[in-house]
Amino acid sequence: MLPASRRVTYQEFRKNPSRFFKLSSQSFDIWYKKSSVGNCRFVIITPKKLSKSSVRRHLAKRLITESLRRVVLQTKEAKDIMVKLKILFSKKDQDKFSQELQHLLTQIH
Repeated sequence: MLPASRRVTYQEFRKNPSRFFKLSSQSFDIWYKKSSVGNCRFVIITPKKLSKSSVRRHLAKRLITESLRRVVLQTKEAKDIMVKLKILFSKKDQDKFSQELQHLLTQIH
């Protein structure tokens, strides 16, 4: 889990008046805005449409969070970033999806 200072809720993300930008790939949609606070914050969405099983959705969320931790340490810009999963993946696919997420996140900065 990301520290509380690095998390933002979906409602807070929507209330941020800054203009959003969108990046897409086969597995992820990423929306980002300038943050009103001084650091980079994230919200991760795993739709119930992908899997009714909360165990699988939470596993995917944890794997995404693990990938985001590496990015958080390198990020100096203040942005609110929302990551929405399009395809559910497992631990064996983690490396492929992690690289895809890293590639999208490098386009932001």
